[in-house]
Amino acid sequence: MNKIKRVLLCVFAIMYIMSVFSVASAESDKWYEDYTTEYGTKITRDFTFGLKSDFAAAPSDDVFENFKFFRSELPEELPVFAPFNSDEIEKSKIKLYVSNNGKDNNPGTIDKPFKTIERAIEYAKRLKDKSGGLTIYLREGTYSDLEGIKIPLELSGTDERPTFISSYNNENVVITTAVAISGSDMKIANDSVANKKLQDSVKSKVYSIDLKKLGYEDFGTFTESLRPALYVDGVAYTVSRWPNGENTRMAKYEGADGENGVIETGDILTAAGKTGAYTGDTGTGFEFVVASNRPFSWENTGNIWMYGYWYEEWAKYHKQVKSFDSARSSVKSVNHCNYGAQYIDEKNFYFYNILEELDIPGEWYVDDKTGILYIYPISDLKDANVMITTNSNSIITISNAKNVVVNGLNLNTHEIKLRKKKKHTFLPPKRERFIFYK
Repeated sequence: MNKIKRVLLCVFAIMYIMSVFSVASAESDKWYEDYTTEYGTKITRDFTFGLKSDFAAAPSDDVFENFKFFRSELPEELPVFAPFNSDEIEKSKIKLYVSNNGKDNNPGTIDKPFKTIERAIEYAKRLKDKSGGLTIYLREGTYSDLEGIKIPLELSGTDERPTFISSYNNENVVITTAVAISGSDMKIANDSVANKKLQDSVKSKVYSIDLKKLGYEDFGTFTESLRPALYVDGVAYTVSRWPNGENTRMAKYEGADGENGVIETGDILTAAGKTGAYTGDTGTGFEFVVASNRPFSWENTGNIWMYGYWYEEWAKYHKQVKSFDSARSSVKSVNHCNYGAQYIDEKNFYFYNILEELDIPGEWYVDDKTGILYIYPISDLKDANVMITTNSNSIITISNAKNVVVNGLNLNTHEIKLRKKKKHTFLPPKRERFIFYK
């Protein structure tokens, strides 16, 4: 009899422990329901954030009245989305691992990880049953993919079991579309172009590396709206420029064939009354006289740029140089500035992306024809992490997928792009209590 009692007590004890554990697990799954931030704001997993799915039309032509009306349709307080904790991420039945020390022919386990994120995604796409949840863990390191990470529809999770792409155990993971190289691989520049163009005073201080030999073909493209950037151990460097740290100025053109104190005003797309009437875009740039002979000592590589204003100070532009005319001491741009150019009687612009002007620490230049990168470093490049943003691809592109959580990753140098409105959660590193939601 005593033996039977002991058995029953053990059974009841086990059942009690299991029931308590079950309740505790259920509560931990919904830990956020009774949780508020230190300021009293509620947190939620409701992607609608308490907002209505539709709004009434604007009732008035008065902006302030419309503001008050639409404000009244909003909830008193917008909740904060509840981040997923490490326990929730760990619950996924399928776990794949990626490490810079791995191999893409590995099975993707923690002991034999994949080498690239792309390989992990391709493997996950072919998995037929992901209903128990999927987590792709990234081990510590920098992952450089010039094409960016593309998350397809096949990686969609569910409301209960999202797909996670996460750092492992809070390790420091950097995702970038930048050209990533080791400063230790850079040597003192000694090629024919450098020997010809660099100033004698810096020839023993400028380092270079052939990016094409490293397999890179995209070095970044300069446009009027985007430019590549270079970072050494996270410190932004400046594209080689002249003058250093200040602007140069125009000289007034007095010739009878000129206009507005310049040789050519260029196309006018926004007529403001000072430079002339609207011309439309005829492909005509502006031409002006420079108050210095220095630019005429440079080789026109076809990729020299200017930044400044040629109409009023508030209208600043990046403009590509088309030609230098030493006989007239003039510079002509490839494209117009919207208001047309006129003479400015002050220091109003500078030139950049010029190898001949790579002359102070913290500057860089890449030859878009040879693929050679030149850096005048601020400090020793040994073991330095050098990155060039190419601005051509997004770091993460999520196409039609939903219920995808990107967690604990440092995203460097570009952007996240979402195609079609779905549920995506972006949790910043170290699990701060906020997210980026689109």
